[in-house]
Amino acid sequence: MNSRKSTNKITSYFVLVCLAISFVTQAQNTGNNNKIRIFNNNNYTILEIATIVIYQRAIIQNKSVIPEIQYYFSCSTETDILPLSLENLAKTYKENHQIYQMLDLRFSNREHELSEFDTIHKTYKVNYWLAQY
Repeated sequence: MNSRKSTNKITSYFVLVCLAISFVTQAQNTGNNNKIRIFNNNNYTILEIATIVIYQRAIIQNKSVIPEIQYYFSCSTETDILPLSLENLAKTYKENHQIYQMLDLRFSNREHELSEFDTIHKTYKVNYWLAQY
């Protein structure tokens, strides 16, 4: 009976690993018109090139087999890639007080919206608001 439980655990683990590999491969698949940018020996999937370039990357944390999607940005396809956060955007636009204030007003209590796609405007919310300035 213990042998059967052990086999079931191994099978479950194997299935999870296969799903994780499939997910990571799918996130990096360029067949869906997404392009990959390599920066500091890491692959980033380009999601949108607009006021800022928005990227995603599937990261497997610790011993987890399920990848976590993390979002990043850069000012162009040639500049450094940074994690997409209000703090990093504020540093990037610190000289432009209007953008700095807009970011603070729009996203200070809703930072998760930085990486959300706006289906009405067909762009990421942060790019929509940045384009207004």
